Amino acid sequence: MKNYFDIKDRIAVITGGSSGLGVQIAKAFASQGVKLALFARREDKLKAVAEEIADEFGVEVMYAVTDVTDYENVEESVQKVIDKFGRIDILVNSAGVGHMKPALEQTIEEWDKHLKIDLSGVYYASRAVGKFMVEQKYGKIINLG
Repeated sequence: MKNYFDIKDRIAVITGGSSGLGVQIAKAFASQGVKLALFARREDKLKAVAEEIADEFGVEVMYAVTDVTDYENVEESVQKVIDKFGRIDILVNSAGVGHMKPALEQTIEEWDKHLKIDLSGVYYASRAVGKFMVEQKYGKIINLG
Protein backbone atom coordinates (compact mmCIF):
# COMPACT_ATOMS: atom_id res chain seq x y z
CA MET A 1 0.00 0.00 0.00
CA LYS A 2 1.32 3.44 -0.93
CA ASN A 3 2.02 5.80 1.97
CA TYR A 4 0.50 9.13 0.92
CA PHE A 5 1.93 10.87 3.97
CA ASP A 6 5.57 10.00 3.33
CA ILE A 7 7.44 13.26 2.70
CA LYS A 8 11.00 11.99 3.21
CA ASP A 9 13.46 13.57 0.75
CA ARG A 10 10.95 16.18 -0.41
CA ILE A 11 12.21 19.75 -0.86
CA ALA A 12 10.40 22.46 1.10
CA VAL A 13 10.77 26.24 0.92
CA ILE A 14 9.59 28.07 4.03
CA THR A 15 9.20 31.85 4.01
CA GLY A 16 9.50 33.43 7.42
CA GLY A 17 11.80 30.51 8.17
CA SER A 18 13.88 32.20 10.84
CA SER A 19 11.28 32.61 13.60
CA GLY A 20 7.87 31.69 14.94
CA LEU A 21 5.72 29.22 13.05
CA GLY A 22 8.24 29.07 10.22
CA VAL A 23 10.85 27.51 12.51
CA GLN A 24 8.36 25.08 14.03
CA ILE A 25 7.16 23.95 10.60
CA ALA A 26 10.77 23.59 9.44
CA LYS A 27 11.53 21.37 12.45
CA ALA A 28 8.41 19.27 11.85
CA PHE A 29 9.36 18.75 8.21
CA ALA A 30 13.00 18.03 9.12
CA SER A 31 11.86 15.38 11.59
CA GLN A 32 10.27 13.61 8.60
CA GLY A 33 13.41 13.82 6.45
CA VAL A 34 12.45 16.83 4.33
CA LYS A 35 15.28 18.92 2.87
CA LEU A 36 14.76 22.60 3.63
CA ALA A 37 15.28 26.02 2.11
CA LEU A 38 14.59 28.77 4.64
CA PHE A 39 13.79 32.30 3.46
CA ALA A 40 13.80 35.38 5.72
CA ARG A 41 15.41 38.81 5.92
CA ARG A 42 17.87 38.37 8.80
CA GLU A 43 20.90 36.32 7.86
CA ASP A 44 22.10 35.88 11.44
CA LYS A 45 18.83 34.26 12.49
CA LEU A 46 18.57 32.21 9.28
CA LYS A 47 22.07 30.83 9.69
CA ALA A 48 21.49 29.92 13.34
CA VAL A 49 18.17 28.17 12.62
CA ALA A 50 19.58 26.33 9.59
CA GLU A 51 22.56 25.05 11.60
CA GLU A 52 20.37 24.05 14.55
CA ILE A 53 17.95 22.07 12.36
CA ALA A 54 20.71 20.40 10.33
CA ASP A 55 22.50 19.35 13.53
CA GLU A 56 19.36 18.15 15.31
CA PHE A 57 17.71 16.27 12.45
CA GLY A 58 20.57 15.44 10.07
CA VAL A 59 18.83 16.87 7.01
CA GLU A 60 20.19 19.21 4.39
CA VAL A 61 19.21 22.82 5.09
CA MET A 62 20.01 25.85 2.98
CA TYR A 63 18.93 29.41 3.51
CA ALA A 64 18.56 32.52 1.38
CA VAL A 65 18.28 36.05 2.69
CA THR A 66 14.96 37.01 1.14
CA ASP A 67 12.64 40.00 1.35
CA VAL A 68 9.24 38.64 0.28
CA THR A 69 8.14 42.18 -0.65
CA ASP A 70 10.75 42.25 -3.45
CA TYR A 71 9.70 39.98 -6.33
CA GLU A 72 13.11 39.93 -8.01
CA ASN A 73 14.73 38.94 -4.71
CA VAL A 74 12.17 36.15 -4.26
CA GLU A 75 12.85 34.87 -7.79
CA GLU A 76 16.61 34.89 -7.12
CA SER A 77 16.15 32.93 -3.90
CA VAL A 78 13.88 30.39 -5.58
CA GLN A 79 16.45 29.93 -8.35
CA LYS A 80 19.12 29.20 -5.71
CA VAL A 81 16.91 26.39 -4.38
CA ILE A 82 16.39 24.99 -7.88
CA ASP A 83 20.14 25.19 -8.53
CA LYS A 84 20.90 23.30 -5.31
CA PHE A 85 18.09 20.73 -5.13
CA GLY A 86 16.73 20.59 -8.69
CA ARG A 87 13.11 21.02 -7.66
CA ILE A 88 10.71 22.38 -5.03
CA ASP A 89 7.95 20.09 -3.75
CA ILE A 90 6.44 22.19 -0.97
CA LEU A 91 6.13 25.94 -0.35
CA VAL A 92 5.03 27.18 3.05
CA ASN A 93 4.19 30.89 3.09
CA SER A 94 4.66 31.78 6.75
CA ALA A 95 6.31 35.21 6.49
CA GLY A 96 4.14 37.79 8.14
CA VAL A 97 3.84 40.80 10.38
CA GLY A 98 2.65 39.92 13.85
CA HIS A 99 1.89 43.23 15.52
CA MET A 100 -1.54 44.35 14.42
CA LYS A 101 -3.23 47.36 15.96
CA PRO A 102 -6.87 48.37 15.80
CA ALA A 103 -7.57 49.98 12.41
CA LEU A 104 -8.04 53.48 13.80
CA GLU A 105 -4.67 53.32 15.60
CA GLN A 106 -2.72 51.95 12.66
CA THR A 107 -0.92 54.34 10.32
CA ILE A 108 -1.33 54.07 6.57
CA GLU A 109 2.35 53.11 6.35
CA GLU A 110 1.83 50.25 8.82
CA TRP A 111 -1.20 49.05 6.86
CA ASP A 112 0.73 49.16 3.59
CA LYS A 113 3.58 47.16 5.18
CA HIS A 114 1.12 44.50 6.35
CA LEU A 115 -0.41 44.19 2.90
CA LYS A 116 2.97 44.05 1.18
CA ILE A 117 4.27 41.26 3.42
CA ASP A 118 1.10 39.32 4.22
CA LEU A 119 -0.57 39.52 0.80
CA SER A 120 1.96 40.44 -1.88
CA GLY A 121 4.65 38.29 -0.25
CA VAL A 122 2.42 35.23 -0.50
CA TYR A 123 1.66 35.99 -4.14
CA TYR A 124 5.32 36.63 -5.03
CA ALA A 125 6.57 33.41 -3.45
CA SER A 126 3.69 31.35 -4.85
CA ARG A 127 4.22 32.77 -8.33
CA ALA A 128 7.99 32.25 -8.31
CA VAL A 129 7.75 28.69 -6.97
CA GLY A 130 4.55 27.87 -8.85
CA LYS A 131 6.28 28.20 -12.22
CA PHE A 132 8.59 25.33 -11.31
CA MET A 133 5.79 23.27 -9.79
CA VAL A 134 3.82 23.52 -13.04
CA GLU A 135 6.89 22.43 -15.04
CA GLN A 136 7.52 19.45 -12.76
CA LYS A 137 3.77 18.65 -12.61
CA TYR A 138 3.86 18.43 -8.83
CA GLY A 139 3.84 20.69 -5.81
CA LYS A 140 1.97 21.77 -2.73
CA ILE A 141 1.57 25.36 -1.49
CA ILE A 142 0.54 26.00 2.11
CA ASN A 143 -0.46 29.53 3.12
CA LEU A 144 -0.57 30.57 6.77
CA GLY A 145 -2.40 33.66 7.86
